[in-house]
Amino acid sequence: MKFYKKIYHNLLNRKKAREAPCVSIGEGCCVSRSSKFAGYNRIGDNTIFHGELGRGSYIGNNGQISAKIGAFCSVGSNVYVINGVHPLDKNLCTSPSFYSIKASEVNGLSLYIDKTIVENPQSDSGYSITIGNNVWIGYGAILMPGIDIADGAVIASGAVVTRNVGPYEVVGGVPAKVIKKRFSQSIVEELLKIDIWNLPIDELKAYAPFMNDVDDFLREWRKKHENSDCINRV
Repeated sequence: MKFYKKIYHNLLNRKKAREAPCVSIGEGCCVSRSSKFAGYNRIGDNTIFHGELGRGSYIGNNGQISAKIGAFCSVGSNVYVINGVHPLDKNLCTSPSFYSIKASEVNGLSLYIDKTIVENPQSDSGYSITIGNNVWIGYGAILMPGIDIADGAVIASGAVVTRNVGPYEVVGGVPAKVIKKRFSQSIVEELLKIDIWNLPIDELKAYAPFMNDVDDFLREWRKKHENSDCINRV
């Protein structure tokens, strides 16, 4: 059975890779039929993926991810998105036997089922989590379901992220906490107003020489857009 399943996924992966330009899906991957690729993507070997992968984004090896991921994101190897949670608060027992409608599949013992408990929290995207543009997630990070990771954020290797991560925040630790912001608040606010990640490739190439210094980039962006505003006002 495993042999036929492997053949099936290999054929599906090849089909998915043809749906957008420059998509590479590694050996042993399991990609859901509903997953979408914007192009210029790579998924490493033995990764399970269900979701959407924005332009220029990649995922490393041995991951397990259910997410809507924006453009130009770097997701390291062994990154896991947890799909389900166990109830705490006043619950005496955290076993799925007492709350999960899938308990019989988990351990074969289904007792009273509390259908009010949300087993698989989802973000507004309909996937386990939503990841913005230009996000870097380090090796071995674990992301809990139902959270949003905003544009420009950085997740340190080995972090366990249990809550939303703000724009251009660097977080790390167990549970993850904010270490710093990558840029000042005024720069972050200006960057969030600029929809650069969805520009055509040719326009992005023009800005590529300025990407290694945020001040240079913003200076170039302002100059070009101030010039275009002057032309539009004439």
